[in-house]
Amino acid sequence: MNEKLIEAVKDLERDKGISSEMLFETIETAIVMGLKRKHTTDHKHEKLDIKTPYDNFKAELNRTNGEIKIYYMRDVVEEVSDSDSQVSLEDAEAKYGEITVGDVVKEEVEMDTKTMGRMVAQTAKQIITQKIREIERTNIFDEFSKKEKDLVSGVISRISPVNKEDEKNDKYNVFLTIGNGEVILPPEEQVDNERYHIGERLKVYLVNVKKTTKNPVITISRRHKDLIKRLFELEVTEIHDGTVLIKGIAREAGSRTKISVFSTQENVDPVGACIGTRGSRIGNVLNELGSSKDFGEKIDIIEYSEKIEEYICNALAPAQILDIVLNEEINEAKVLVSRDIFSLAIGKDGQNVRLAAKLTGWKIDIISDEQVKELKDL
Repeated sequence: MNEKLIEAVKDLERDKGISSEMLFETIETAIVMGLKRKHTTDHKHEKLDIKTPYDNFKAELNRTNGEIKIYYMRDVVEEVSDSDSQVSLEDAEAKYGEITVGDVVKEEVEMDTKTMGRMVAQTAKQIITQKIREIERTNIFDEFSKKEKDLVSGVISRISPVNKEDEKNDKYNVFLTIGNGEVILPPEEQVDNERYHIGERLKVYLVNVKKTTKNPVITISRRHKDLIKRLFELEVTEIHDGTVLIKGIAREAGSRTKISVFSTQENVDPVGACIGTRGSRIGNVLNELGSSKDFGEKIDIIEYSEKIEEYICNALAPAQILDIVLNEEINEAKVLVSRDIFSLAIGKDGQNVRLAAKLTGWKIDIISDEQVKELKDL
C-alpha cells in the first residue's frame, strides 16, 4: 500500500504538474488532521479542558518507501508552563543529551492499526483531494495570468449547446484545451460566420484572468480587436521590433477591420510592411481568421497621420475625398465626396464611415457634391 502511495504521488506530479514534495507535505498534514478528528470524535461526550494532544503531533512520510512515522513534538524551555507542548531543559538533556532552550524535540509514537483507521484515512483523503484542487486552481491561474492580453493557442476538445433543453437554441460553448486547462469560448466571444470543429487548433485572445474561490474565470475571445493586433505582431517583423507602430484598430468581427499604422523610420513603408510581399503577411492573418478573397473578414490597412484631416481621409479609404471641414470643439468632420462614390464612402449599411469614426475618434458626416449643389440652388 505504501509503495502504491508513492506511485500515485508520482503519477499526479506527471499528469497534473503538481509538485510531489507539496503532495507529500499535504499527506503528512492530512494524517495528523485525521488523528485529531478521530480524537475529538472519540471524546465528544467528555468535557475536555485541555488542548487536543494531536496539536503537537507530526507525521513524516518516507519519500522512498512510503513508510509513515508519527512524532510527538515539544519545545525545550527553562520552565515548563504547558506540559503538553513543552519539556524542561533538564529533562530534555537527560533524555536526548546535548540540547539548548528553543530546540524542538520529537519522540516517535507507536500507532496501532485501529488508531490509524478508517476515519483517519477518510479525513486524510478529503484534505488531500481539497489540496490537489487548490493546487490545480493556483497552477491554472499562474499559467494563464502570464498570458493575459496575449494570443494563446488551443485545440477544440468539445462543443456543447448553451441550453440543451431549448431545441431552437443555436448557441454553443466551444471548449478549448490550452496547456493543462480547459477554457470556454462562449457565444458572445465567437465570430458569427466562423465554424468550429472538434480537433481544430485555434488562436484566441486571452482578455483577462480572475481569481475566485473556485476555478479561475478565464475570458478568451475571437471577436476582440486586439486579436488582430497580436496576429500582425506575429507576422510583421517591423511591428515586433518597433519600427512600425499600430496606432489604432476598429473592428466589426467577421466583417471588416480598419487598422492604422505608423513608421518610426522614413525609409519604411508601414502599410507595405503589413501587407508583405504579394500580400503574404496580411494573407497569413486572414487565413488565421478563416477569411478568403471572397469570404470572411476584410482588413483595410491605412497610414496614420498626426494631421487629423489626412488621417480621416486615409481612414475613409478606398473612397476619395474632395474636401473636409473640421469642428475641433466637438470633434466633428464634414467630408465632401463626389456623387458617384458617396455610397462607397458610406459603405454597406454605413460600415465604412462607422469604422473610420471609431478609428479616428471623430464623428464623420459624409456629404456629396450633388447635395451641396442642391443646397446652393435653393
